[in-house]
Amino acid sequence: MLRELSALALFLGIPAVAHGNTLHVPAQYPTIQEAIDAAQANDVVLVAPGAYYETIRFHGWPPGSAPYDIEIRSSGGKEVTIIDANGASMPVVTFQAVTRATILEGFTLTNANHGLWGGGVLVTDQSSPVIENNIIVDNTDSYGAGVFASSGCYPLISNNVIKHNYAHITHAAAGGGIRCWSAVITGNVVAYNTVHSTSWGGGICCYPESGMPSPIITNNTIVGNIAGGTAGLRVETGNTTTAITNNIIWFNRLTSGGVSTISFQDPSTVSFDYNCIEYPGGDPYGIGTGNIDLDPVLSNLTNEDFHLLAASPCRDTGSNAAPEMTPTDIDGEPRPYERCPDRRPVVDMGADEFDGYPADKE
Repeated sequence: MLRELSALALFLGIPAVAHGNTLHVPAQYPTIQEAIDAAQANDVVLVAPGAYYETIRFHGWPPGSAPYDIEIRSSGGKEVTIIDANGASMPVVTFQAVTRATILEGFTLTNANHGLWGGGVLVTDQSSPVIENNIIVDNTDSYGAGVFASSGCYPLISNNVIKHNYAHITHAAAGGGIRCWSAVITGNVVAYNTVHSTSWGGGICCYPESGMPSPIITNNTIVGNIAGGTAGLRVETGNTTTAITNNIIWFNRLTSGGVSTISFQDPSTVSFDYNCIEYPGGDPYGIGTGNIDLDPVLSNLTNEDFHLLAASPCRDTGSNAAPEMTPTDIDGEPRPYERCPDRRPVVDMGADEFDGYPADKE
């Protein structure tokens, strides 16, 4: 994993990073944006628990200039540190012209009512930030209501819960949870997002583009999303190969009520291996290996508990060679989880690694 990140860093032109100063919100700065505006490259903005009614913007403008990369993290965690757009017609968070050295970690991002692209998060202007360990919930937009990454961007979207977002554009590949051209999407729960009844891509929609790294979709749990067409995962035709590995894609539904899992505009541009998918045989296009079509046996879909239970067929059935596999799961537990010291552990499918305690048990 470190070798892969180092190679990606070279591709993206990221210099070695030494942390600068730590700016505290609200102790030193009353708003998060004021701290961001005061920060210098490589500083850390550390945000205390609370509700912050604002929208924020990371800016490294213009593209190609010296990077203006900072980290913004919560001190208390995503459940208690909330950035609330208060119904504003703009994204909760916008990234402009930043690199992988820009990190957003540990927040709930909610209540944006943007009319264009990106309700919870908008990634634009050749940006490649890290968006990790957040809850992105209850945002509305035309495209990418949870996260929208525009052409020329390559974000790392890792270990987030992206749920209950609504994309309202009609007759388009909307992406209720995530819409991107190129991105690394790994270890996330993408659940109960909705797009308009005439659109598709309820959970995730990707448009691979030439000249950019290929989209990578690894170890996500994509469940309960709703769309007029392709409620789970949609991949449009592209000039690169989209790698889809170790995911659970289940219980996604059309607005008409039928089962809807995945669709690939050109299956020859997709690798699809070791996924649990609600489709007979587990592989609609017959292009992959290790796919299964068995109920993943999640803890409680009604209560939005997406942990694996002991009876889950997704335990120990993934691929340890999956690209961009996170070292920890959605709960911060090791991936893969070593349950039997006498044999090499095998990664589970989906965002959660079963450990039997405390939540992952019947």
